[in-house]
Order: sequence, then C-alpha cells, then structure tokens
Amino acid sequence: TITVGANVCLSDGFEAQGTIHLAGAKITGQLNCAGGKFLAKPVALTCNALSTGSSVSLLLGFEAQGEVNLAGAKIGGQLACTGGQFWAEPTALTCYAITVGVDAVLSNGFEARGAVKLVRAEIAGNLDMSGAKLAKGLIASGTRVRDGFFWRGVHLRRQGMISAVNRVMIKREDLQRDADMKQAVDGNEWYVLFALVLLPRPLLSLPFKWMFGYGHQPVRVLPWIAIIWLVTV
Repeated sequence: TITVGANVCLSDGFEAQGTIHLAGAKITGQLNCAGGKFLAKPVALTCNALSTGSSVSLLLGFEAQGEVNLAGAKIGGQLACTGGQFWAEPTALTCYAITVGVDAVLSNGFEARGAVKLVRAEIAGNLDMSGAKLAKGLIASGTRVRDGFFWRGVHLRRQGMISAVNRVMIKREDLQRDADMKQAVDGNEWYVLFALVLLPRPLLSLPFKWMFGYGHQPVRVLPWIAIIWLVTV
C-alpha cells in the first residue's frame, strides 16, 4: 500500500508490460492514466480499494489489454474514461461498489470488448455513456446515480441489452416522478392542497407510459395507431 500526497501520472508515453498494482493506494490528487498503455494480461491495472482526492483518468488514448479493476475504489472527483479502450474478456472493467464524487463518464469513444461491471456503484453526479461501444454489455444492478443517466448512441452488440436499458429508464422515470411529487408535498404548509392537486398526476402519466414508455420505447405507439385507424375507418 502506498500513500502519495500529490498526483500519480502514468500517462502519455507510459507503457507497462506487467500488471500495475495500486490496490489500497491513497492518493491526495488524481490518478492520471490518460494515453497510457497497459499491456499485461489477464489483469492490466489493479486499483481495488484505491482512494483519490481528485479524478481517475483512463481516457484519451488509454489502452488496457487486461482487466482494469477498480472494485471498492473511492474517487473524490470524476471517473473519466472518455475514449478509453478496454480489450479484456470476459470482463473489461470492474467497478464493483465504487464511489464516485462527481460524474462517471464512459462516453464518446469508450470501448469495451468485455463486460463493464458497475454493480452497487454510488455515483454522486451523472453516469454518461453516450456513444460508448459495449460488446458484452453493462452490468449495473444495485447502482445508484444521483443525477442523470445518459446513454444516447450506445452501441450494444446484443439487441436484447437495449431492451433491458429501456426498461431500466422507464423504471427510473417512475421513481423520479414519485420523488418529485413527494418533495413537492413534504414540508409544505399547504401540503393537503398540493396533495389534492398532484393526486391525479400519476393517472395522467399512465397513457404516456403505456403508449411511449416515456419516450424510451416509441415503438409501443404502433399498436395504438393501428387500433385508432381500425376504429375510425
């Protein structure tokens, strides 16, 4: 176990043939691996139980031939993986029970041949996977994201995974609408009036959910169009 009172930079031009072990390391600043090449197999970079005061950067030319393990890591800033390439199979990136103080960004050029595991992760900001390429999918059971989940343009090799993500987004929309209503009512001296006004809101949302999946499953509207057409013709 090492303790570093500044940044750790394994970046531009850095190349490792063997596994890099940073398990349990305490870094006051950031862990910067942007542009680094980690060529060891089956494990390229071990950072389980790592603690950083700032960001972990695995982006902009970062390449790992073996698995990258961040299980149990506590990251004070961002987990920044934009443009990172993770080639290991069956698991490319393990972030089990990770804590991220800001955003987790796995977008725009992020590519993983193996599975990306974000099981029971705690993300204080956004989870941004826009434009990511996930050959073996994303496993995120038990993960909590405080702000938004962005996944537009995600390329999933298995079509069934897209349906699973859509179901997750619909469930998230249900929970968000419930939370918004509770927040509007709680602590308000006019809570009875607010409750009466907001009471019909879930019922008004149901047609939008059934017909469009809140916009996440627009194909659902096709049977409704067919029914309306048959009734009116």
